[in-house]
Amino acid sequence: MKMKDRVQLLIDILFDLTAREDEREDAIMYLGESKDLRALTALLKIASDPNNDDLLVGDCAESIGELCVSMSCFEAESFKQMVPFAQKTVFRIIMARNPNLIKQPLRDELAKKFGEV
Repeated sequence: MKMKDRVQLLIDILFDLTAREDEREDAIMYLGESKDLRALTALLKIASDPNNDDLLVGDCAESIGELCVSMSCFEAESFKQMVPFAQKTVFRIIMARNPNLIKQPLRDELAKKFGEV
């Protein structure tokens, strides 16, 4: 049997509803440092579900922002799927660290939406 790699183990913890809150929060933080597309996909799934706990979604949004900046990637369609306050968190992180990741005119549109003009 093949052992799971670190990122997959962290993703498993993230989606484990029986895991303690601090374990899930640590998994989110480490996933945000991973520079792995699987991590980004998993975090986006949590940040896109309005039924998830706000704290969990907020933590995921911070890690998504960190991943976007560290991996120099931004996918507008995935971004638009996130709950609004997660979008705002990710937008602020990207604008502070690498605003060119978000192309015009979307950057101006989001700045106006989030009152960042």
